[in-house]
Amino acid sequence: MVDKSGSRLMFTSEGFRYEVYATQVAFRDYDTLLLAWRQPADGGPRSQVVLKPLQVSSDREREERAWEEVQLATHLQH
Repeated sequence: MVDKSGSRLMFTSEGFRYEVYATQVAFRDYDTLLLAWRQPADGGPRSQVVLKPLQVSSDREREERAWEEVQLATHLQH
């Protein structure tokens, strides 16, 4: 679940609720790092964490990449 209604990005994952409140690194030559609060979804103390956004590729892109890996492995006789 992602909530972008406010100015902060909020989402839940694997039993935790995250609230991104700042960008720590935003430079094109480095990975973007985000500062966030993490709290158990059922309540409890929150802690500060650093998150790295991941780009999830499309199904088609994953299939093409897998096919390329098969072709390369066949060519290299792995």
